[in-house]
Amino acid sequence: MSSYPLATRAFTWGSLAGLVVALATSSVLSGGAIVVLALMVGITWRRDEAPVVPFLLSYQWLQVVSGYVYFQATGIYPDSYDPGDLDLAVTLGLVGLTLLALGIRAVGSFAARHERRVDTQLHVDNLQALLILVLGLYAVDYVRVLAFAPGGSFSVIIDRLLQLRQIPLLLLWFEVVRQNRHRSYVWITLTWVLIPQLGSYFSDFKTPLFLLMIASAFFWEPWNARRDDITWHGLARVAGALAAGLFLAMLWQAGVKRDMREAYDYGAVGSSPIERITLFVDRAESALPTVLHSPGTVIEGLVSRVSYVTFFSRVLEHVPAREPHARGELLTMAFSNAFMPRFLFPEKRGLPSDSYYTRRFAGVLVTEGNTSISIGYMAEFYADWGTTGMLISTFGYGLLMGLAVWVIRAQTPRFLTNPALVVTMLAVLPFEHQFIKSLATLLLSVVLATVMTRLGAPLLMRHLDVVRAPRASLRPSDRRASLRPTLRPMPHIRRPAEH
Repeated sequence: MSSYPLATRAFTWGSLAGLVVALATSSVLSGGAIVVLALMVGITWRRDEAPVVPFLLSYQWLQVVSGYVYFQATGIYPDSYDPGDLDLAVTLGLVGLTLLALGIRAVGSFAARHERRVDTQLHVDNLQALLILVLGLYAVDYVRVLAFAPGGSFSVIIDRLLQLRQIPLLLLWFEVVRQNRHRSYVWITLTWVLIPQLGSYFSDFKTPLFLLMIASAFFWEPWNARRDDITWHGLARVAGALAAGLFLAMLWQAGVKRDMREAYDYGAVGSSPIERITLFVDRAESALPTVLHSPGTVIEGLVSRVSYVTFFSRVLEHVPAREPHARGELLTMAFSNAFMPRFLFPEKRGLPSDSYYTRRFAGVLVTEGNTSISIGYMAEFYADWGTTGMLISTFGYGLLMGLAVWVIRAQTPRFLTNPALVVTMLAVLPFEHQFIKSLATLLLSVVLATVMTRLGAPLLMRHLDVVRAPRASLRPSDRRASLRPTLRPMPHIRRPAEH
C-alpha cells in the first residue's frame, strides 16, 4: 500500500485541468501552474500525515501565481512596485516549487521504506482536561502582550517555545475530529486563541485559521472517494475558517492594518491585550463600509498582500546586470547564523536587515521599519549562484525540509507527531521567508519540538488519559465508528471510575 496514494490521480486530473485552463485563457503558463499545484500536492500528501507540507507548498504557489493571474484577468498589476520579467519570475518560481516538493518527497519515500509499521494508535480519552490545558496555555495572551526584542538568540528561542502551545491545541482538534465528540471544543478554543491575535501588529489572526484547515484536511483522505469521509461538520469547519480568514483579511487591508500600525508606532495604544483588541474592533467598524461598498479595491489590495513575486522578478532583472552574484555570501551567512550562536561567538557579525538585501539585489529603495521587506529564499539562492544554482539550492532545501519531517516523525511520541509536525513546518510557510534566517528557525523548531514533546509526553499521558486503540481501519469514518468500543487503557495508567 503506497504511502502517497494521491500522486497519480492528482497528476492526471491536474494535467486535464491545466489543459482546460491553458485553452480557456490562451496562457500556457496559467495551465502549467495548475499542473504544478496538483503535482506538488499529490506527491507530498502522505497517507498517515497531517497535510502541512501540501498546505505549505500550496500557500507558496498562491504567492507566486496570484499577482500574475490578477494581472492577466484585469490588466492591473496589484503592487505599488513595478515588476521585472513577470513571466520569467513565475516560471522559475513554479519550477523551484516543483523541485522543493521533489526534495521533500525524496526523503519521505526513503523514510517510508525504513519506518516500522505501527499497528496501534494512541488517543486522548480525557478531552475535557485537554481543553482546560489549552485554555490555560493561551490565557496569558489576555493578560499581557508577549513581545521580545527581535534579533537576539534568546528572543527567537522564546518565540518558538510560545509557538509550541499550538501542539496541545492541534492535539485537541485532531482528537475531536477523529472521535467525533465534543465538537464545540473546536469553536471554543478557536475563539479563545483567535481573539487576542486580532490585536497584533501583524496579521497573526490567520495562523489559528490555517491550523484549523490543516486539522480538518487530515481526515479528508481524497484518495478514497467515499462520500462518508466528507461530513457536514468537516465542511462547516473548513468553510468557516475560509470565510472568517477572507473576511478578516479584507478588513485588515481595508484600513485596519494602516490605522493599527500607526497607533502602535506613535504609542497611541498600550500593551494591554484588551486595549489592543478594542482598537481592532473600532478600526474594523470603520473599515467595514469600505469592504461592503468597494470590494474590488479591497480585493486588489489583498492580492497585492498575498502575491510575492515582484521582488523576485526585480532580482532576476538586477542581478547580475547591475549587481554581481554574491557567490555564496548569503549561504555562508545562513550557516553562520544557524550554527554559531551569539552567546558562544560574541564577535559574530550581525545579520543585515531584510530590506538591505532588497535594496542591494532588487534595486528597490525600500525603507527600514518595523515591517522589513525581504526578497524571499529563491531570490536569495539566485542572488548567490544564478539560475542553475538557485534550482539546485531549492532542491537541497527540499531535502532539508524532508529531513526535518523525518526527524519529527521518528523522534516525537506517536500521539504528538502530527501536531509537532504542523507547528514545525509552519515556521517556513511563506514564500518570502529568508533562508538566511529560516535555516536556523527550522532547525531550532525541530529540536524544540522533539525535546519538549518527549519531556511533556509522560505528563500528558498521565493526566489526559491517553489510551491505545487497534488500527482496524485506516479510514477516519471507520476509526470514529470503532473508537469508543475498542478503547483499552494502557497498563500503567489508571482510568477514572465511570459513574
